Amino acid sequence: LYASQTGTAEQFSRRVVLHLYQCGYQVDWYSMEAITPEVFPRLRTVVLVVATTGDGQIPTNGRRLWTWLLRRD
Repeated sequence: LYASQTGTAEQFSRRVVLHLYQCGYQVDWYSMEAITPEVFPRLRTVVLVVATTGDGQIPTNGRRLWTWLLRRD
């Protein structure tokens, strides 16, 4: 999963996905905004590639899932 405001983390995540695929892993590649909190717990293994924007905020396309991940309940 990636979250990127300007595309840097998205580009890097593509490289990670390609490398994992070349190593024989089955890989799905999504933006964090494409995964709902209901689906996330069913994912088997997750790699997050997340950039920061502005003064260290999470990019817009990752805020919903990130907020859910930070919940304590």
